[in-house]
Amino acid sequence: MGDEDEPGGRFPLDRRKRDFEKILYEEGVRIEVYRVIIQKKRNPEQRPSISQLKVADIIYRKMKVGGDIIETKKIGRNRIIAICRDAQTANKLVESEDLKKDHEVFVPFSFISRAAVIRNVDVEYTEEELKEEIDSGEYKILSVKRMKRRMFRDGKITFGESQSVKIFFQGSQFPAAVYLWGVRLACEPFMPPIIQCYRCFRYNHTISQCRGNKVCKVCGSKDEPHECNLTESCINCKGNHKADSAECPEKKRQKSIKELMAFQNLSVMEATSMLPKSNERDMFSVITSNRFQVFENYNEVFPEMRQSGHQNPTIRSRTFEPYRPTAQARRRIGMEPRIRKQTENPKRRRNVNGSPKEVQQQEKKICTPIQAVKDGEEREKRDRPLGLVGYEVFRQDRNYSRYEINNENYQFQKKDEAEVKTVEKKKKDDMNKTLIDLNSSTSSSMSHEYMEAE
Repeated sequence: MGDEDEPGGRFPLDRRKRDFEKILYEEGVRIEVYRVIIQKKRNPEQRPSISQLKVADIIYRKMKVGGDIIETKKIGRNRIIAICRDAQTANKLVESEDLKKDHEVFVPFSFISRAAVIRNVDVEYTEEELKEEIDSGEYKILSVKRMKRRMFRDGKITFGESQSVKIFFQGSQFPAAVYLWGVRLACEPFMPPIIQCYRCFRYNHTISQCRGNKVCKVCGSKDEPHECNLTESCINCKGNHKADSAECPEKKRQKSIKELMAFQNLSVMEATSMLPKSNERDMFSVITSNRFQVFENYNEVFPEMRQSGHQNPTIRSRTFEPYRPTAQARRRIGMEPRIRKQTENPKRRRNVNGSPKEVQQQEKKICTPIQAVKDGEEREKRDRPLGLVGYEVFRQDRNYSRYEINNENYQFQKKDEAEVKTVEKKKKDDMNKTLIDLNSSTSSSMSHEYMEAE
């Protein structure tokens, strides 16, 4: 597992180590974290194991650069990663003779570069031509390599050139897109392939590098020769499936490790330490979550709206913004928390003087002069006895009048109508009273005349 430090690398560590010893950090290059790998020299007599305290003793007491070291992390049995504050301190560790006595100190190529992929590039263009013609702005291109793809010809597996091109940029960042003869080509992080040995069916090495015994893919037996009983048992997770099954939890874990390497620019051992291997019980446990959690902490960057109208395409400016993973990718690799910390619900607060509902109603009330006047008018109208009939009674019973407070014109109109009705009623009463008086006087005179006639 420790033989894969460069994402997607396929050659042994000894060949790359000779190149890594010459690599130093340069000033002015975009580097987020300055890291140096320290490992014990190989001894054919015994398995090497590094001591973190001895390395720290050399850094602090002999080299006197402990104040510029942020952290030293032990990864695996024989490897330490020192995180430095600046490029000068990292280069001192690489060139230190005290560390080189018993240790190998180097900076991998993946620590000073970032691999990205562009697609839909015709196979007729060579790598040298693409490196000269690609416009990447202020991002320096170190190398360009066309990727291979698997093909079947005459029943045999062969590898041919594809339309995908891998570009190594200097520093820990790469642009969101590059331009080739005015054509914008989007960049995406290079995803290292999952490497599985088809001899022992373990991960991160091939058959040529395998030191283990041959294992049956179906039943996981190490006996050679043996008769397979066709009872499926995975050698990696002990599950009821084949060792190369796509549903294997260990294979899904390896895929997550490759995603961490691609999006956070980590080595294999760094990404593996962040996703340790679970036990058999945890592998087959069911994890449930709320489907609406995908909208939490959603801070997707949307493109700016363009101005309407016709624009001249020849004056369009080229922008080289740093690549930023999508919100879905950030949640998948754990760059953002999935579950938001729940705060206390204010609706559940209780008061001594009342229930939560009463407290909530009291908080909603806003005491303003205009609102006080309106409340007083409403109270006076509610307390004043009115001879209401029909719909007016229904409206008052349902307390619909409170929806009419904000409409002052409606209130004035209703008030004027009430005054007009009062005046008309008074006139009508006066007329009725006058008619009654006239009728009473007429009837009395007629009775008086009738009595005189008799």
